Amino acid sequence: MEKTVSFELSKIKRNPLYEQVADDIIQKIIDEGLVDGTKIPSERDMSEQFGVSRVVIREAMKVLVKNGMVVVEPGRGTFIADQTSVSLHKALDLVCRIQGIDSYKVMEVRIPLEILAAGLAAQRADQNDIKVLNACVEECETNLKDVEKFIASDEKFHLGLAEAAKNELLLALLQPLVNLIQMVRAKTAGLPNAAMSASHLHRKVYEAIKNHDVKAAQEAMQEHMQITGGLLYKVMSED
Repeated sequence: MEKTVSFELSKIKRNPLYEQVADDIIQKIIDEGLVDGTKIPSERDMSEQFGVSRVVIREAMKVLVKNGMVVVEPGRGTFIADQTSVSLHKALDLVCRIQGIDSYKVMEVRIPLEILAAGLAAQRADQNDIKVLNACVEECETNLKDVEKFIASDEKFHLGLAEAAKNELLLALLQPLVNLIQMVRAKTAGLPNAAMSASHLHRKVYEAIKNHDVKAAQEAMQEHMQITGGLLYKVMSED
């Protein structure tokens, strides 16, 4: 049976309310030693527990997802992430800041890992993995006209694919790399036809994985990553 946890708002601080909520959740995780896999209450339940609006909870959860503290699993809910991945995210973020490593260089490292994940997923995905990936693809297709929702759906797809690869180290490496370029992704996803192209290639990758076609999955992911990398380079060159 899945373990759940409840929350309550601490004394008011000066930082934005959604950041305070996010900080309180993190502190609760630390204080109670909550392990990865612990389910976070629903948006509605958290709104009632904290005594704030659902919009505030939604923004707080975005902060936690970006920081790698929680993961969203389509159809199941939001769960505390593996803290190994969280630590790695913080370490990589620090390295990037100190060394001045930009998002394009992060993308260069991510590309071969995504291709590897696609190939492994085509070999190892079970029926539940395929069901999850299908839900992610459909969500991306539904959110084509909403950049913010599309980016969240895109992240779910790539992390769901990494889960399907059944390699814990690969997932631990990919999760922070995906998170580190999210700010720039907001710009690339807003380019004309970018979301449509990504969604089409998500479907192509998914179909290859469903058919357990390793070569087709890798080729589709390579095409997807090359286009994404090109868009990333474009927006960074224009800044």
